[in-house]
Amino acid sequence: MIEDNEKVLCTETGKVCYSQRRAGEMLHYLRSRRHCAKRNKIVPVRYYLCPFCRTWHLTSQVKKNL
Repeated sequence: MIEDNEKVLCTETGKVCYSQRRAGEMLHYLRSRRHCAKRNKIVPVRYYLCPFCRTWHLTSQVKKNL
């Protein structure tokens, strides 16, 4: 399990790995921060399970309907 204070990167995507709980917390925190929009920063809209490392990542891309 990934601890809250560890910053582990996925070897395939280079994205930060989170537990599912922590990914949800980070998504809520980052989306509620007003300064992200003011500084033209990309704001994540969801989290997803990575097929490579089997941990959770944040993304700013909306889910594609197949």
